Amino acid sequence: FTNDDGDPFPVYLPKGSETPYVFFDSRSYGYKLGTGNVDLTAQYPPPASKNPSTFQKQITGRARPYMSSIANEIWYNANTFQILSCGIDNDFGQDHRLFKKAPAEQWKRYPSGHNFTNGDNKNISNFSGGQLGDKTQ
Repeated sequence: FTNDDGDPFPVYLPKGSETPYVFFDSRSYGYKLGTGNVDLTAQYPPPASKNPSTFQKQITGRARPYMSSIANEIWYNANTFQILSCGIDNDFGQDHRLFKKAPAEQWKRYPSGHNFTNGDNKNISNFSGGQLGDKTQ
């Protein structure tokens, strides 16, 4: 893993891949503590910068942690981490709504596929056992 691409998220670039695996520590999921606001920096790449890294220029969409749609809508791997890969399409998926009203309703949920876009379906994670779209209900 490396942090040298200009943002706070550790990433790993596998041999032969153009885009990295992104590591989300559970402490980076969700809301800014005490404010009730969604932490938009809890996404990869982070909000646009003046000097995007090489990785950031190659990636379509944004990687964000996924919530579970099974048990009380907690985060997947709530006490550890999520590793996300955009899969063969180099597209992490894009939220189709802005985080304004009821932001908690706008998080992507797995395995229901709630709020997924096309890019999400090809994503691979350490909790899905393959492509997320193949495992959605």
